[in-house]
Amino acid sequence: MTKDIHEARAVMKKIWGFDDFKPGQTTVVERILQNKSTCAIFPTGAGKSLCYRLPALCDKEATDGKYNLALIIAPLIALMKDQVDGFKKHGIAAASLDSSLTAKEANILMEQVINGKIWILLVNEKFIELLQELHISLFAVDEAHYISEPGPRISPRISDARTIRKRMQGRARPTPHATATPEVSADICKAFDIPDEGLIRTGSFRPYQEIGRAGRDGLRSNCTLLFCLQDRRSLEKFIDLEIPTFASIRSLINEMFQPGAREGDIVTKRLDLSFTPIYATFNLMSRGGFCLADQTGSVGIAIKRAAKVVDELAVIDVDLAAKLADVERAKVISLLQRWKCSGEVELYPSDVRQRHRLLCDRPSKAELHEITAEIMRRAEEREKVEIERLHGVIEWATSGATCLARSLADHFGDAAIVPPEGCGCCSWCVMPGPRTEPRAERKRAHDGGAVDEERIAAVLTAVLAFEATRDDPRLLALFAFGVISPRIKALSLHNHTMFGSMNDHEFPVLLEWFQEEWRAKRGRWE
Repeated sequence: MTKDIHEARAVMKKIWGFDDFKPGQTTVVERILQNKSTCAIFPTGAGKSLCYRLPALCDKEATDGKYNLALIIAPLIALMKDQVDGFKKHGIAAASLDSSLTAKEANILMEQVINGKIWILLVNEKFIELLQELHISLFAVDEAHYISEPGPRISPRISDARTIRKRMQGRARPTPHATATPEVSADICKAFDIPDEGLIRTGSFRPYQEIGRAGRDGLRSNCTLLFCLQDRRSLEKFIDLEIPTFASIRSLINEMFQPGAREGDIVTKRLDLSFTPIYATFNLMSRGGFCLADQTGSVGIAIKRAAKVVDELAVIDVDLAAKLADVERAKVISLLQRWKCSGEVELYPSDVRQRHRLLCDRPSKAELHEITAEIMRRAEEREKVEIERLHGVIEWATSGATCLARSLADHFGDAAIVPPEGCGCCSWCVMPGPRTEPRAERKRAHDGGAVDEERIAAVLTAVLAFEATRDDPRLLALFAFGVISPRIKALSLHNHTMFGSMNDHEFPVLLEWFQEEWRAKRGRWE
């Protein structure tokens, strides 16, 4: 990149209307323009995304008149689509390559990318292998803290940052962006080989940031934290909904090991599941003088041997070619993409397979039960951690121990930027002391004796009329607490008058009660 910070400021003014940078942005943008590895650790709303958007726009034109491609790796499809919409509002040619696209849509998009029609491309890391031979001018990783702390909705492979870095090596310097603690920041820098001087942090405390009417009537906004039981219940329901029931897991495991599953014939539509596919084969058609039989090199020869040629069409088995060449499948796809980018061939993905492979024969009934139980145990452990985290946040917000801004800044490693006497605006500074939950709204205590057994009986009467619910204590607890799971919705139980009738109880207490009763009934209510 040859642009300087003054030209970047002019581009920013023209497109976004900003006169100058926010704290930290100047250094980050300047380093990226100089093609130096940089990690931006900014608080939410401090302008992280501008730090890679702006350099991408400054470097859009290549010598042949095509767009230089800025590649942005994002962990969630929703985040990708939001950013693409934002780019398009400003007339920027942006797109996202993700699992929501059909094979035809993905192929059209790849043609646009190859022909230099796309300026900024957002992808999930699974699709990097399809972009091996493209010229990339900027490589950014959005929400990079997921590399250190993958969440339940984040692809586990995003944590393999070294693989991403290796695939992009020598083509563009990495520029991860995140809101992160010092420990997570260190993980990110280590994963992408970013030097100490490349880590740019800004403080999480911003005295100019207000909540409420600020910016509307020009008056100061004093925000007081109010404890709302309904909000707590809603958050707990989100956590509880993450955990499938034992019966649902068992049904999926049984389906996966049905006869024919080795060939990957799981009917995901019937299971209401969505997976990112893997392209097992590619259809290749020659252009001009390209001849597959003349290819040399270990990978080229392997592709030739793995191809089934019918007339002018060659069907390439990617996995077989990778096995024959003793390389990763990404190397095979990389060479195929190189041929396509050079205009020598037309290339179309086909034979979509799901990303799973059975490595053993069908387990016994007892082994299937053990597998299901282990998956359930891990899910419940994660649920416990998430609930403890939620309660920890509630404790932090209501204990009245110290200034909220100061303790939050301390969590992100920059408490020194908050005045010793506090921020002067939070509920602790305005009205020191703990915030207690109104007695009338407190949940029942964490002991079995506090469970309302009258309502328990009414719940059992309502739910056990359905045969499918009699072996699932978690489903009963979800019904009583008021969580609309897919199974509860399928049975229309969410419309019952008793649905959510016990949301004044702690969910773990309800679950434990139903589980104990279930065990006492030897695994089934009648």
